[in-house]
Amino acid sequence: MRSWQPEAMVLYTRGADVASLHIGDRQWSEPALRVNVVDTVGAGDASIAALLFSLMRRGELPPHEHLRFALAGGAAACVTAGATPPSLQTIENLLATQSL
Repeated sequence: MRSWQPEAMVLYTRGADVASLHIGDRQWSEPALRVNVVDTVGAGDASIAALLFSLMRRGELPPHEHLRFALAGGAAACVTAGATPPSLQTIENLLATQSL
């Protein structure tokens, strides 16, 4: 993939483990948020959606802040059953109450 687009942004999540954001040869890593997991369905999709939201609405922030927001999105998806997209308020509450 890197040979096609060397500067592409790649989000690499690993469930409850450390996730990383790669842009070109730079990398940022953060541990996953700790939440009471009800269901993991949709967590990856929610992480990507949160990353895109952060990039579009909070573009001035540094990459590690976009990664944190993406991780909060994935964690927020895990606190309810089924493929339920998390609300922006839930994501922001997780960011406010947990340090990564």
